[in-house]
Amino acid sequence: MSLNIHTEGIVLHSFKYGETSIISRIYTKELGLQSYLVAGVRKRKTSFKYNLFQPLSLFEMVVYHNEKHGLQRIKEISSVKQYNLVHKDIRKTTIAIFISEVLVNCLKEEESNPRLFDFLIDSFLFLDSSTGKIADFHMLFLLQLTRYLGFYPNLKQEIDKPAFNLKDGVYQKFEKDSPYFLDLQFSDFFGRLSRMEYSDLSRFSIPSQLRKPLLEKIIDYYKLHMEGFRDIKSLAVLETVFN
Repeated sequence: MSLNIHTEGIVLHSFKYGETSIISRIYTKELGLQSYLVAGVRKRKTSFKYNLFQPLSLFEMVVYHNEKHGLQRIKEISSVKQYNLVHKDIRKTTIAIFISEVLVNCLKEEESNPRLFDFLIDSFLFLDSSTGKIADFHMLFLLQLTRYLGFYPNLKQEIDKPAFNLKDGVYQKFEKDSPYFLDLQFSDFFGRLSRMEYSDLSRFSIPSQLRKPLLEKIIDYYKLHMEGFRDIKSLAVLETVFN
């Protein structure tokens, strides 16, 4: 039996299905991660506009939900918060695509997590409205997201334990032959980013030549702590835009 449920949703990924339809992976506030078959959305005349389903689009919807079905359906949909720049500014669009791919990798559970949902909404609205530096936004986002995924780093540092161990998630004595330790420079930037809020980005600066390898180390951190975390295909495009 299908239930009509009202919820907010964030589009993570959509792909074509048949000649005129799509399947959209949407993270919802009430139902967690769900897959929706949106029939006829690619027709010229349709109830739902295709451009609604861009990465990180935010909307309210009424859905037909049946726990016995893998694919769900949308009854009604409307934009709840309109972006001004996320889908127009190439830098912000690239970040949105990168983040959506990361979230598809991370969010597997079909259950509600309102705190995580609100964090995502607040993050994306900050990205959209920011007029300051955003070149490091995605790295700060990834580190803040670990709070909700269960592997936020232990940031306690001591003089004799200055190096961050990606595998253990703590600062320890540097071991030269271990592949899991960040060197002192990267350990410092990793810790500083992990302690920051989005409002601190305007005062944060990292040399451009270090941005790519630091992001790769953060992704390695995810791979070590999330089973099945895959390579991020959009990483190359992100690096091209910001380097």
